[in-house]
Amino acid sequence: MFFDTVQTSLGKFYLAATKRGLVRISFPPNRGAVRQATEVPSAARRALNSCKRFLRSYMSGRSAFETNVPVDWSAFSRFDRLIFKRLQHVPHGSIVSYGELAARLGFPRAARALGNALARNPIPVLIPCHRVIRSNRSLGGFQRGARWKRILLRIDRKIASTQHR
Repeated sequence: MFFDTVQTSLGKFYLAATKRGLVRISFPPNRGAVRQATEVPSAARRALNSCKRFLRSYMSGRSAFETNVPVDWSAFSRFDRLIFKRLQHVPHGSIVSYGELAARLGFPRAARALGNALARNPIPVLIPCHRVIRSNRSLGGFQRGARWKRILLRIDRKIASTQHR
């Protein structure tokens, strides 16, 4: 496992990657030191650098679609991979309910299981679990709390508004 940090307008994020791709994004505030590897394989370095560009762009409210961050999907269950890959296609400025997303995936009665998978999401923002809300249109949960979910949804709306000009 290889680690790095990225400073954004909203704080310092910690990143982790393997040779296969990104495996974790940790939100600020972070406690403890990140272990910096002295020699990072080029594939892991590519994933870390791509994620750094993505987060800097996204957190400043600019479109981050051009960044293709490699993800190490090997640690995810098939169900989680299915959810997370579909969620990457929910556009900036859009939201979907847990039930709607479960139905789109062909599991209309699995909204709770889907919510549990989103709570385990180790790479939030890149896999935009913040775009999933409750069916009553309230925010619902987010691993870093409602404040971060509101911030990310506000950034999404800003990006969407600049894309539709």
